[in-house]
Amino acid sequence: MGEAGASYWSNNGDNPDVSGYSVDQLRVDQKRMMGEQEQGLQSLSQIISRQKNIASTISNEVDLHNGI
Repeated sequence: MGEAGASYWSNNGDNPDVSGYSVDQLRVDQKRMMGEQEQGLQSLSQIISRQKNIASTISNEVDLHNGI
């Protein structure tokens, strides 16, 4: 496979050793992590929506001032 295959499967510190976990424990951890990711994505979506509204407001203000 070469070095790329070997480094992909090696534990380089990015992935914890899960050999002591049961399948059920891994599933619980996975669901928890997915829930945390979902919350993070919802927060990011709200932030992006606010930034879009701010940008629209700024654009409208600039258009108003350009018309003066």
